[in-house]
Amino acid sequence: MEQIGLKQSDLAEAMGGKNRVSDLPSGILNGKGELTAKMMRKLHKKINIPAESLLA
Repeated sequence: MEQIGLKQSDLAEAMGGKNRVSDLPSGILNGKGELTAKMMRKLHKKINIPAESLLA
């Protein structure tokens, strides 16, 4: 997120709104959780994060 200038609120928006942040598995932002395939697709399409980066 830092590399492309995103804030947590930007992530929430891409995931469907501020209320959806609570839907993220615990710890994703601090590296302790994993993204689901559905989350990766949303981030790729809405924030233009390369799919390869999300899968790595």
